[in-house]
Amino acid sequence: MSYYDVRVDYAVKIDGRITYECENCGQTSSTTETTSTSVYEHGQTAQKRRSQAEELSRELALKAEQQANQIAKEWGEEKPYLKLPCEPCPNCGYIQSWMQPAWRELQRSRYIKWPIGLMSVVLFFGYIFGGESALTPLVGDAAPPVAIGVWLALAVILYLVGKTLLKRLDPNRRFGNVAQKNEPRIVWGKPYIEKG
Repeated sequence: MSYYDVRVDYAVKIDGRITYECENCGQTSSTTETTSTSVYEHGQTAQKRRSQAEELSRELALKAEQQANQIAKEWGEEKPYLKLPCEPCPNCGYIQSWMQPAWRELQRSRYIKWPIGLMSVVLFFGYIFGGESALTPLVGDAAPPVAIGVWLALAVILYLVGKTLLKRLDPNRRFGNVAQKNEPRIVWGKPYIEKG
């Protein structure tokens, strides 16, 4: 027996205008970020009749719209999580104190986690698909424990190189100790609903 698959999508969104004063140069900057969530309803008709599909679509749309309106109402009372920007000041290049944890985590991923992960994957698949002969250039005819030791040594070397890069590439290094600490201000818009 055939049937119609019906799905109705809505997105609930809210904009937050983030304004901050640079802790180093004092220039005011702002950006707008949007937080959203999806609401959907899904169903199937009993038979493959267009009239049943249209009726089911209306029912599902009503349910999804009610859910979306409830979320929008809640967001009007209590604001959702908003991802704060993590970018240097457009005037002087300083990373604000409240941005620094996210900035460091982004850089740690780029210079430490990704290289170690990539090296691990390459060695793992080299060992799996090439057998022990794939590791021969690294460990010779030694047993797998030696291969693990080589992997650990390479991981430590990549970690130390990554830490050195993090220190050298820190954009705030040239500013010294900036004592002023400012917090961002968020002005929220009204939640709105978009049909998907």
